[in-house]
Amino acid sequence: YWLALVPSAGVLVGLCAALARLWREPRAEWLLLLGVAFGTGFALISLSLRLPFYAQCKAFYGLSALVPFAVFGGLGLDWIAARLGRAQALVWILIGTWALCSYATYWSQ
Repeated sequence: YWLALVPSAGVLVGLCAALARLWREPRAEWLLLLGVAFGTGFALISLSLRLPFYAQCKAFYGLSALVPFAVFGGLGLDWIAARLGRAQALVWILIGTWALCSYATYWSQ
């Protein structure tokens, strides 16, 4: 679980960076990415609060937010790596280790 903190931090930092970018220079692509992400989140939360007995929270319903999620992760990890200066290789080593462990968990025999 410790390895998953780096990509999670990247997504959160990327979300904040995307919000800041939209605030500083409003552009359609950032509005679209943030709108899809927040719209999907709002739809899932409101549906599960309205119909809690149907078990409506399924991963399939959040699949439309996968592209903004990946963009936020990449933007956040790039922002973190740029701020670390000479230690930016550490971020990419940790991401690579997480990716290899995730792959080995499900696809190795």
